[in-house]
Amino acid sequence: RERGGPERIYRYLLAGAGLVATATAAATLIALAGEALGRPVTEFVHAPGWWRNPLLRGITLLVVGVPLWLRYWVETQRAVSQSVEERAAASRRAYVFLVVGVATFALLVSLTVLLYQVFRAVLGGELGLALLNDARWAVAVAATAGSIAAYHFLVLREDHAALPAEAVVAPSRPREVVLVHAAMDPELVADIERLPGAHVRRWNRLDRVDDAPLSAAQRAAVVQAVAGATASRLLVVVTGSSFELVPFAQGER
Repeated sequence: RERGGPERIYRYLLAGAGLVATATAAATLIALAGEALGRPVTEFVHAPGWWRNPLLRGITLLVVGVPLWLRYWVETQRAVSQSVEERAAASRRAYVFLVVGVATFALLVSLTVLLYQVFRAVLGGELGLALLNDARWAVAVAATAGSIAAYHFLVLREDHAALPAEAVVAPSRPREVVLVHAAMDPELVADIERLPGAHVRRWNRLDRVDDAPLSAAQRAAVVQAVAGATASRLLVVVTGSSFELVPFAQGER
């Protein structure tokens, strides 16, 4: 079934929450591994159990985040593969762009911190395993953010390649469509409202009460004509099996 805008936003929010929890868990476990490798042996011996809380925190976030992210992201990807409208939805574009932007920013910041710590260790003659302990969070954030940014960048490229050329090039613009029809057809209204930016106002004709609903081919012709029109306000008058498009502007009172 087709999903509405609020449901898409809800699912992307939950997928984002799962992704944040998973990324935090991965960064915590990578930082824990770097701390274990970079800690001095004497400190490792004299501080037993230092690893328990970070390990439990990482595993807990992993157990919560991975199922949540997979549950909604996999379902969203399945819906996207079956519908161009799902792939072109504004909520999906906002989600993917936001994830790529935030992950790229985190990657750049962590790489800057990591390079600073490496240069400081080299100039100070302290390059060794202790650097892993000092730079563990920079390494963890860089690895996690880099993986997330790379994956979602590939998703962004896949979406761009799968969309029709007109959906990629032509931006959606607000369009007011006034539909005048005696036999008001809900399918015709739904088809027009699927056009980017289209909002339909329905007026019932009282002079042609015997008109039958349009056939599928006639509905497709109306939708195609509305999609090809350039006016931001459009009057669609349906008379029997024919129709007329009249562009109009808001008049002054």
